[in-house]
Amino acid sequence: MATTEHTGVVFELKEYGDGTPWLMANFDEPGLSCVKSSGFLGLQFREFVTFQQAQEFTTQMHKMIKGMSLTKF
Repeated sequence: MATTEHTGVVFELKEYGDGTPWLMANFDEPGLSCVKSSGFLGLQFREFVTFQQAQEFTTQMHKMIKGMSLTKF
C-alpha cells in the first residue's frame, strides 16, 4: 500500500565558495521523512546557469510551487 507525505517548501538561493549557485529546499515541519529534521535537500544547476538566471528561476519557483510530496510503496 502506498503512503504519501506532503509538506510546504520554500526555495532559497545559495552559492558555493566559488560563486556557483544552488537551491536549498526549506521544508515546513515536520518535512519529509527522507530528509532528517536537521538536513535539507539541495538542487544543483547546470554549469552554464548564471547567478542572475538562478535568481530569476528561484523567483518563479516561489510564485508557482507551494509544496512537495513523497510517495512510498
